[in-house]
Amino acid sequence: MRTLRDRSFESEVAGRPARRRRGRGSRSGADGSMDQVIKMHSASLTFLGLTLGAFISKKFFMLPLAVAWSLGQEYAKNRYLSRNL
Repeated sequence: MRTLRDRSFESEVAGRPARRRRGRGSRSGADGSMDQVIKMHSASLTFLGLTLGAFISKKFFMLPLAVAWSLGQEYAKNRYLSRNL
């Protein structure tokens, strides 16, 4: 007995695309990783974290710190990897 997964895999291999998911927000060519989201929306995330931290709870101050940490890692990775090549 073949499972749904086996049938889906066979249809992909045979060239017949399986049923596509709708409404998942996937864009063709879009990476969708968390790093890309943070990089694209860093200003908004920082402002949101500072505003919520000031008015709601001090725990929200971790959001701008996480954004700064992520951008710092990206900067260091690009800077030091290009130097070693």
